[in-house]
Amino acid sequence: MNPDPNPQPTSFPEAEELRALLDKLCEERIRPEEIARLEEIVLSRPEAEAYYVQFMGMYADLTHALSVPPKFVEEALRRHIEVAEGMGSPFAVRPVSPATRWWTLRPFASLATAAVAVLVAIAALWWTGPRRAADSPSAAITESAPQTGESDEDHFDNTVALVRADSSAEWESGMAPVHAGSRLAPGALRLKSGFVEIEFYSGAAVVLEGPADFEIVSPMEAFCSRGKLRATVPPHAKGFTIGTPRLDLIDRGTEFGLRVDGTASTEVHVFEGKVELYKTGERRVAPERELTTGEAIRIDHQESANRIASDSGAFLSSEELVVRAQATAQARLRTWEARREARQRDPSLAVYYTFDRQEDWIRTLKNQVPGRSPSGDGTIVGCQWGPGRWPGKAALDFRQVCDRVRLHIPGDFDALTIAVWACVDALPNRFSSLLMADGWERFEGHWHLSNRRSLELGVMGPGRGIRYSLSQPLDEEFLGRWTHFAVVYDRAARKVIHYVNGRAVAELPLVQEIPVRFGDAELGNWTPGNVQAFPERFLMGRIDEFLLYSRALSPKEIEQMAAETAEP
Repeated sequence: MNPDPNPQPTSFPEAEELRALLDKLCEERIRPEEIARLEEIVLSRPEAEAYYVQFMGMYADLTHALSVPPKFVEEALRRHIEVAEGMGSPFAVRPVSPATRWWTLRPFASLATAAVAVLVAIAALWWTGPRRAADSPSAAITESAPQTGESDEDHFDNTVALVRADSSAEWESGMAPVHAGSRLAPGALRLKSGFVEIEFYSGAAVVLEGPADFEIVSPMEAFCSRGKLRATVPPHAKGFTIGTPRLDLIDRGTEFGLRVDGTASTEVHVFEGKVELYKTGERRVAPERELTTGEAIRIDHQESANRIASDSGAFLSSEELVVRAQATAQARLRTWEARREARQRDPSLAVYYTFDRQEDWIRTLKNQVPGRSPSGDGTIVGCQWGPGRWPGKAALDFRQVCDRVRLHIPGDFDALTIAVWACVDALPNRFSSLLMADGWERFEGHWHLSNRRSLELGVMGPGRGIRYSLSQPLDEEFLGRWTHFAVVYDRAARKVIHYVNGRAVAELPLVQEIPVRFGDAELGNWTPGNVQAFPERFLMGRIDEFLLYSRALSPKEIEQMAAETAEP
């Protein structure tokens, strides 16, 4: 049976009000206060959002149809009817482009009637309207707004390098710590101790050893005022330059070591290839000297240069750094395993998934809480296994709209804590699910990330949903990195607290003093039970640990939980 092209939304209280507001919106006679009300309805109910997308999508389709030649319209409408016949739901949602202007759509008896009416209207316009030349290139070109989740504005990035690996890295006080995966803009790095490898976007790589004062200037340039480093420069980055207080070094495709003791002395060791040395700030003249494979030089505070033996072993290589980083990661994994056993003894722990690697044909995610019934186990749908936080630690990879873990969490909670270790790669949807109840009914909870980089806990109250979210977006540095997210819902203390990496990023007063429940729910996705098509909420990333407690953990407990990726 063909669905009505203008379906009546009857499954929620504000249905008729929503339809009236949408009519006004499309007829361009809606008032500002009505726009605010429309937004409130759409944002508070998934079924209202689904209806809104379908309703406006129909307008978009007809608007587009009125702007292209009939031969394309007839084919498009035929496809539209074929698709609609298989949807079977008045709340079917399709990705569409919202048009820049909307024509009023009067209710039709059926989609077939709508198609005929549109074709008649287009035929009339085609034969009575002004003709265009058949070869006019603009005849089949239309302008449309961006697809959902896209923007017609460019996004700008000022980063020029990234941290590839680190080992025992400790940064000077006042210096924001960076980790493997951090992107770096031009600026100063003050490494107190340890090692860090920096990959420049030009392709050059520098292994920096602390203590060091190092400044990133551009993809092709850096300045080292103190410290020791080893640089590898491929042919693509030929000309990569490192300045020092005593000299400027320009690489000509090589591998070299550099030791800088402020203004006291500077050493250059060439392990392969050739470098050119210039007086500081005089790169435009001929180089003072050149060094090739196996040569090394020390320049002291009196500007005198002395030949020394090249010592490759004194400068840590990328390979050696990776070996150190892997050893550190193994130590962290052992520490986590020991603390996991202690956590399992907490009587308030209701759900605990450790994502231990198993055969691909096993699709059950075991609840690791001792004594819990099998009903607490999760069911893996679509997801594949991938690497977790450390070598030897597994994770589930959520990548597609079908990927999810189905679970059931019984009971109403006056207090609870949810925590997850996740590596989120991107935020392609309006909301990306962490844990969401199937429905959006009384007391049900939705915990997710928004595409504005905000954490949010939604709880449906007696008459409306309340969303507890961050007032400021998270720094995008968390994308592509393992991050600890946690939320505490505390009815007795009347507050909701969001945590990122053990730090409270928002504390919000409880608006409605009600419990929260999840029941049938999903990790990493959302399937509302009352519609056949729905807004996409899939997570794009990996999860390697999930915990749910029936109490409000203290800030100290959450800080300790998040610190498990710190040095053991």
